[in-house]
Amino acid sequence: MAKNFSTTSKVTNEKWDLVGALVVERRPVIIKELTEIEKTFTDLLQQIEFEKSLKSDHEGDIDNIDLDGVNQQTAQDFKDMCKEELAKFNLAPRITESDKKNDLKSLDRCLDSHLLLLVEHKLGGTYNWIVPQSLHQEGEGLHETALRALEENCGGDLKVKLLGRVPWGFYKYKYPRDLREKGPVGAKVFFFKANYLSGQVKLAPKINKDFKWLESSKIFDVKPDAYSDSVSQFLLSCRR
Repeated sequence: MAKNFSTTSKVTNEKWDLVGALVVERRPVIIKELTEIEKTFTDLLQQIEFEKSLKSDHEGDIDNIDLDGVNQQTAQDFKDMCKEELAKFNLAPRITESDKKNDLKSLDRCLDSHLLLLVEHKLGGTYNWIVPQSLHQEGEGLHETALRALEENCGGDLKVKLLGRVPWGFYKYKYPRDLREKGPVGAKVFFFKANYLSGQVKLAPKINKDFKWLESSKIFDVKPDAYSDSVSQFLLSCRR
């Protein structure tokens, strides 16, 4: 006996808000400290390079005993001058004053890590730590919405480089029941990505309570939910 199967699906007329969000990342300024095995391997490569390298013209001038005294003295003076200049050079500390104070609003910290810009944004009646976002307006592209969100939330002083006009990630959430009965069911958030270039955050106090530059690996500490999972999908630096 043949069985009949329904091939129609239930059509819903749910309305969703479209939201553009911008993930601003300050990339590392310095490299991470090498592990012991990395240091050993680096020393080995430098030793091999030293043993196989040819002498430069300057090294040849110093070693050539047939050179007249004036040239020999000039080459040696140059070598001594270089050594003296090198001795005066001091590396800047890896740990900054902002690191010591744990100043989460400063970009002069965690120089070897990726930092993400988060704002404590008012959603409904509560504040949540999220990346800058804004409702899409008719006539603009979603990437334009994301850039506008950054300016509305953090002021116009920040300069960033947008990495493409196509969303890097997606997340959706439903509004509370009382809001769903009056309007859209929820919001569909499209994440765009940008690299920090220059400038400082000038927070919009009407919609945000606070902001911070957080190590991307710690995003799950402040928001351990599907939102952080969505962001981590396109940021290798904040994988669990």
